Amino acid sequence: MARQTFPAYSNLIGIPYEKKHCWDIAKDFYNQVLGVDLKHIYDGDLTDRGLIKSLIYTHKGEFVKVRKPKFGDLVTIRLHGVEVHLAVYVSNGQILHTTKTTGSIIDRLGRWVNLVTGYYTLNPTKENE
Repeated sequence: MARQTFPAYSNLIGIPYEKKHCWDIAKDFYNQVLGVDLKHIYDGDLTDRGLIKSLIYTHKGEFVKVRKPKFGDLVTIRLHGVEVHLAVYVSNGQILHTTKTTGSIIDRLGRWVNLVTGYYTLNPTKENE
């Protein structure tokens, strides 16, 4: 019998939205999977949608916009006309993100593609800071 392997981020799946918002999931993914600490960007409470929007816009310089996502890239998503949601691209057209109704899940990017505003990879000069 083949041994089943689990991705390094499997512990980030199934967390209730009330415990971890989209930025928390992305920050934890970067820390445990990529070994990058994003706390220098923001490490506070993100219950306010306006604050999330501000966070995305303020720190886009930490990331470089790319045309096609690769493993670990951030995906920015517009909800109700406002860019306020983040996901992490994990592979094969799938993202890791969280919503109030689902908690953190692996989801098909295709379900969100019309709401995607961009794909962002960590700026190589920022990875070692």
